[in-house]
Amino acid sequence: MSRLLRAGTALLLCVGLLLPLSGCGALELYQRLLIHGIGVDRAGDDLVLTVRSSAGEGREEAFSCRGATVADALVQLTRSTGRRPFLAHNYLVVLGRACAEHGLTPDLDFFIRRSGTRPAVELYLARDTAGAVLCAQKDGAFLKMSQLQELSSAAQEIGLGEAVDLLGFENALLTPGRDPVLPVAAVQEGEVVLDGMGFFRGDVLAGFLPAEALRGLLAAQNRLSGGEAVVPGAAGGSATLALTRCMSRLDPDPADPLRFDLRVELLADVAAYPTGERALDEAAYAFLEQGLSAELEGQIRSILRAAGEAGCDVLGLGSTVYRRAPQAWRDLEDRWPQLLPQCAVSVTVSVEVRRIRQEVRYSAR
Repeated sequence: MSRLLRAGTALLLCVGLLLPLSGCGALELYQRLLIHGIGVDRAGDDLVLTVRSSAGEGREEAFSCRGATVADALVQLTRSTGRRPFLAHNYLVVLGRACAEHGLTPDLDFFIRRSGTRPAVELYLARDTAGAVLCAQKDGAFLKMSQLQELSSAAQEIGLGEAVDLLGFENALLTPGRDPVLPVAAVQEGEVVLDGMGFFRGDVLAGFLPAEALRGLLAAQNRLSGGEAVVPGAAGGSATLALTRCMSRLDPDPADPLRFDLRVELLADVAAYPTGERALDEAAYAFLEQGLSAELEGQIRSILRAAGEAGCDVLGLGSTVYRRAPQAWRDLEDRWPQLLPQCAVSVTVSVEVRRIRQEVRYSAR
């Protein structure tokens, strides 16, 4: 019994000694900098970080710091504020244009390696500087980071943009025969807006796609899930079509790996018609279908031309060859950026606008 008592006493002593150590290194909330957004800009050999954080009571504040790397800049931020950065609540990372033109891999390395960061954090490319995007103010208040995070997701839902997170960008970099894209954020009249997409050759910015071409990009990638398109009506004016379903298929030519067949099928409904007619004739429906198919086909061709001339494969033509004809891809892989302008893509867009038949009958007794 005494032996059991001694063992219990020893256990209690050990617990008592360990309790003071259990909080060792733990920081109080006031000692942390709760980061909601980070902007990364390049200034010569240094990086300039713009950090947005919570100031309590729904308010947000901004800080700027500089260092040789992202990690070094955050150390300088701790020295200047006396608070340790806390990244688990970070919503997004905005990358300045100079960073993208230099190559993004060194700047993104921190967010991939550092424990405590969110791997699915949203990524944006600033049209100019990331600092300008994160510090944009209207009526004396910063745009909330949660609102900025939702910009690309909302644009994707209406078929006018694409949301890209850190994992998605890295996966595109590692996928053979595919180059990544990023949504572009710009400041206009004190507001942050989406301004097209930036496309990359590897991790280096190669050019921009205009906002009006992004529906074609999503359709070609089989990722268009909704939105509304405005097309001319047969009797004049503009009609609005609600896009309800899109399916696309990209096939390489078995005899020639530089030739491809892209087919896009789109289903739509009439959301608004300029004359207000409920029952359209067949000619009016056919006119709407031809208008939307011509618009999407033109967008896809412009994307292929712009990206191909820069040696960028944003539609994943090479990835299709890699999956369907791996032996051919092994012969082409090293030369693929130079071969892209020679690729011939047959683009066929077929649109079906669902017909509405209405018959209203009145009967009197």
